[in-house]
Amino acid sequence: VAANAHSVAVDVNSGTDIGTVAIDIIADDSVNVSASVDPTITFTIPDTTVGFGALSLTTGRWATGDTLGGDATAGNTPTAAHTMTISTNAATGYTISYLGPTLTNGATTLAGATTIAPGDSDGTPGTEEFGLSASSSGDATIASAYLRGTNTKWRFTANVLNAIVQETVPTDTETISISYLANIAPTTPAGSYSTDVTFVATGNF
Repeated sequence: VAANAHSVAVDVNSGTDIGTVAIDIIADDSVNVSASVDPTITFTIPDTTVGFGALSLTTGRWATGDTLGGDATAGNTPTAAHTMTISTNAATGYTISYLGPTLTNGATTLAGATTIAPGDSDGTPGTEEFGLSASSSGDATIASAYLRGTNTKWRFTANVLNAIVQETVPTDTETISISYLANIAPTTPAGSYSTDVTFVATGNF
């Protein structure tokens, strides 16, 4: 029907009630409503200075947020040195990776952890090792070589971008806990060791 006004005559009871009704017919009677949602990602690391204190030949050391560190205990969940929080509306979640050198003192570096046995929370005292592990407060997947918990695994691959946490759906807020382990050998040179580990969070939009 054409988009214009029409009149409809009404005759009720054979002419005793007669009237006319005006009807306006328009070409399009629907209203399109649109909106957009911008991509968002929020990533925070509240504590960016952690430490082991004095490393020992007889026991592994876990890093702590007060930089004093603590002795590692075999079979226990390692102390969390710091946490990270992340949220994103990315359709397929996010990825967290790390990048950096191992503990370094001038030209001397501690070996990165490669194959510490699962559950070996203190590593191998007397052997140079530096590693990290991670756990999540939600359902994110932790890369198997970095699982933090009752069967902790440690790993650190220096100067390569390594993915350690993966989420596949939009996430409100998830907390990731990071632990660090260090061991030294009798031949590890004395000195002050440090490293800057960079964490990179990427939304999978």
